[in-house]
Amino acid sequence: GEIAELRALAAALTDVLGPLPVAADFYPTTGRLHVTFDQAADPATLDATGLGIDEDADDAAELVLDAATTVLETSPAYVLTLQLTATDAAALSSLDAADLRLLLAADCVRDPGGAGNAPVTAADEVAVTIHAPTLVTIDGRLDDGEWDPYLALPDSSDSGWTAANEIDGLRAAW
Repeated sequence: GEIAELRALAAALTDVLGPLPVAADFYPTTGRLHVTFDQAADPATLDATGLGIDEDADDAAELVLDAATTVLETSPAYVLTLQLTATDAAALSSLDAADLRLLLAADCVRDPGGAGNAPVTAADEVAVTIHAPTLVTIDGRLDDGEWDPYLALPDSSDSGWTAANEIDGLRAAW
């Protein structure tokens, strides 16, 4: 079943809704800001200078991200991981975490179809959560060397009869 009217309608449809952020998480240990969007965002289109952090809901950014901010993803994703510069990471860590909000300029990120985001203001209430500093960051990424100090686990019940390392249990200190 080919319906000519539907084919003509489909050809006229265009995507005009770009990705909008729904949450942001900052991990001070690694200096990374994870921004979650309502649809896939194209990391190659992100202009970091269009992102700001508002500390007091007055729509004025206390921190605007540096152009040297890098995006770790290489293909479109719902969550983009931004590696902040050391200066930006320190500045974000020093803000009052009580009511941080993410601000975005219009069209500072696009979806894979090319539609840009609408501006995001303090009234949109996109919260930025600052997580506690930890020895390692459990953020879904296994960075080279991050876990190396914790890979050699001493096991007092290893068998003297075999060369195998039989780990009978594992404790985690939080």
